[in-house]
Amino acid sequence: MILKTTSESEAKGLTVEIYDDDTRSLGYVTSHTKAMAINPAMTDADTLEVRNHGFADREIMDITLGATARNFLSRTLLALAVELDVPPTLSASSMVCVDAGRTTL
Repeated sequence: MILKTTSESEAKGLTVEIYDDDTRSLGYVTSHTKAMAINPAMTDADTLEVRNHGFADREIMDITLGATARNFLSRTLLALAVELDVPPTLSASSMVCVDAGRTTL
């Protein structure tokens, strides 16, 4: 099965927020973010592409763990329809994860 990643112009709900987070922090949406949003299986080609951007294996592991943790949390909150009490001091970047419980992919 071939999965098509969602372009920025086609993104909806949580995907828009995740893409916006990349855009705010990096200036663009990484192909790694797009791939992990729909298909959490990382290939050797994915690893090579991230490595070609200057990341070491340890950093690639950190990026992958961060992306999958956010994906897991977001899907769990969506599945449980959780209403959250958001601390007023929560950073804007953390709000992406919190808002996952309020929107759909």
